[in-house]
Amino acid sequence: MLYGYNYTNQVYIMSEILSNLKETEIKVLQLAKKIKMLREENAALKERNKSLYLQIDKQQTLIDNQNKTISNLKTTLASGLPPNTEWKEGLTMEIERYIDDIDKCLLWLRNS
Repeated sequence: MLYGYNYTNQVYIMSEILSNLKETEIKVLQLAKKIKMLREENAALKERNKSLYLQIDKQQTLIDNQNKTISNLKTTLASGLPPNTEWKEGLTMEIERYIDDIDKCLLWLRNS
């Protein structure tokens, strides 16, 4: 009878081991799926990030160019050109338009 008891006990232990292995296999497969999903999401986020950096660079270049134009216009005004009211008003409106564009770019950069 002792031999039968050990055999039954061994069968029970093997059954428990197989059950644990199956549970572990299921968990490993679930983790593998989750890792795959996270890697795909990470790749998509990296692409989006790259795109946003390119947009920021373009906007910064636009801001820099507009700042140079404003600086040139201020220098031209300071150089003592003859007082032409119509010309000054047009130039003032152009400067204000550049400033508005810069403000829009800065707002866009802050919100990105």
